[in-house]
Amino acid sequence: MTGVPRRVGVQTIADPAQVAAATLRPVPEIRDPVFVGGTQRSGTHATAGLIGGHRAVAHLPREMKFHAHQLGLPGVIAGRTSPRAFAQRMRDFWWKRPYREGRTRGLYKTIPRDRFDAALAGFLEASSATPLRYRVPRRARPDLVGPSRELVKALFDPIAADQDAPRWVEMSPRNAQFAPELLEMFPEMKLVYSIRDGRDVACSLVRLPFGPESVLTALARWSLHLRRADASVRRLPPDRVLAMRLEELVLTHREERFAALLEFLGLEEDEAIRATFDTEVTAHNGHLGRWKVELTGPERDELDRRYREVLEQMAADGIEWRPDPDPLPGDFAAVPSGDPGSAIDPWADGRAERA
Repeated sequence: MTGVPRRVGVQTIADPAQVAAATLRPVPEIRDPVFVGGTQRSGTHATAGLIGGHRAVAHLPREMKFHAHQLGLPGVIAGRTSPRAFAQRMRDFWWKRPYREGRTRGLYKTIPRDRFDAALAGFLEASSATPLRYRVPRRARPDLVGPSRELVKALFDPIAADQDAPRWVEMSPRNAQFAPELLEMFPEMKLVYSIRDGRDVACSLVRLPFGPESVLTALARWSLHLRRADASVRRLPPDRVLAMRLEELVLTHREERFAALLEFLGLEEDEAIRATFDTEVTAHNGHLGRWKVELTGPERDELDRRYREVLEQMAADGIEWRPDPDPLPGDFAAVPSGDPGSAIDPWADGRAERA
């Protein structure tokens, strides 16, 4: 995937007055943002990596999160979080946060500090100038949609400009759960809603450092998150969302779904995205059917039984965008995780631990 050029020698602007007055290098107009969302481990990285393989789309290399989180911009727009509380969380948590074994994560790995400070100062200034700033707390704040949009653009657009791309793709899974709020901020946006066999998702989740203890607990989490995503995504106009089942994209309907993705995003196929599709977005790299080979016989049988019950209940509840209970050909050889170099599944071979 195309990476973000490394920046060195970035100096933090300490004086708030300087921050508010700081001007960053003008960037070309960045348009038509693409968000990829779904449940955790549903193929969001694979789909975003494919889209970002196109020369006209910059791939934001990490999940940015703050724009699609209950304590992030959706909380600000809903009136549940004040702009100042959000800004403090941006500085204290989303900028840089501890992870495991002394490592850290956050926006600092992708965005220069001067850009971050200037964008956040601009957001606070715009928020304090809105005519509804004295509204009762916990009431919706439609006046903050504009400042929220400009904050996202101030942080993300320069990444696209650095890659000479007119648009970007972002892959936080919760983009699906907060799709209506994203549409408020970006009426021109497109959402690719990634869906994956819940048994593979459960098998993947239990192997994450922050995952649940059992595959059945993981399946319950997947079911809850898919229901939340479905309730959110169905509120979008049909021309703003494309549901993409991972198994179809990487194996059973490859060319058909690839063409549908390009058409939905208004992209012409180029050599770069074709190369990404042919070499990276494969059944082997996607670890399809991993639940069949990574679990013991009793675990596998119980997971399959419970999974089919969950899907039957989803069907009864009218959840249209749910996985197929049998998405793979009967003679398909399941692919376990752990093979090195799987660019579309960075958690499977441990690379995401170092991201």
